[in-house]
Amino acid sequence: MRIALLVLLLVPGEGERIVFLGDSITDGHTLPLLVRQASGATCINAGVAGDTAAGMRRRLERDVLPRRPNRVALSVGINDVLRNVTAADYEADVTAISERLKRDRIPLIVLTPTVLGPKHADAEKRLADYVGVLRRRRGTPSPRCTTGCAKRGPRGATCWSPTRSTSRSRATA
Repeated sequence: MRIALLVLLLVPGEGERIVFLGDSITDGHTLPLLVRQASGATCINAGVAGDTAAGMRRRLERDVLPRRPNRVALSVGINDVLRNVTAADYEADVTAISERLKRDRIPLIVLTPTVLGPKHADAEKRLADYVGVLRRRRGTPSPRCTTGCAKRGPRGATCWSPTRSTSRSRATA
């Protein structure tokens, strides 16, 4: 619920078109549905179960850009960690997604990966490197994310600027 409220803070509401790009967490439709119900925005689900940052990068032109979003919410990282994708490869793919959206001046809301829990303790330790990738992309926050600049949410998502890469605080569910 915190994520939906956070996105609601970053989204003005009706008339907005948000594409949710992600893995099974997105594919389950929960977050897009909550945001749509709370904000009235058009929420398009581009989640694919089991997808990695590399897969999302490949799908960007086909599944996201033709839908002409006002912003994109990206939930990525869990499958990369579980498949032992290097943090460097993950960073290259996330950066490429961000840069591609930046070219079209589409703000990117970045949600950090979900916690895996004790069953995946080793992967959970590696997850910090992936979250670090998202946190390294920093810039100057602006008072309005709707203009395409960064806005800090309450312990939550990030909006990367289409004019400069920006990252803020960690998203929590």
